[in-house]
Amino acid sequence: MTEQTQVSAHEADDNPLLAQWGGPFGVPAFDRIKPEHFRPAFARAFAAHAAEVAAIAGNAQSPTFANTIDALEASGEALARAVDL
Repeated sequence: MTEQTQVSAHEADDNPLLAQWGGPFGVPAFDRIKPEHFRPAFARAFAAHAAEVAAIAGNAQSPTFANTIDALEASGEALARAVDL
């Protein structure tokens, strides 16, 4: 991640896209979302997904459907949330 895309803890606290979505039907607080929230949310989501994929790829156990395919399918939740908006 470059300096331009790093997300500080303060930005994460103030960014409704990075918070748990507690609205009705599991949606974010749309009234609090601003255009400047997207870049930090994507930066954090891409970093989290890269770490998840690296953990799957670095698994020392023999590959199985569960620890490879299922794990890849379950990864990227934060990225999916950011992309869905």
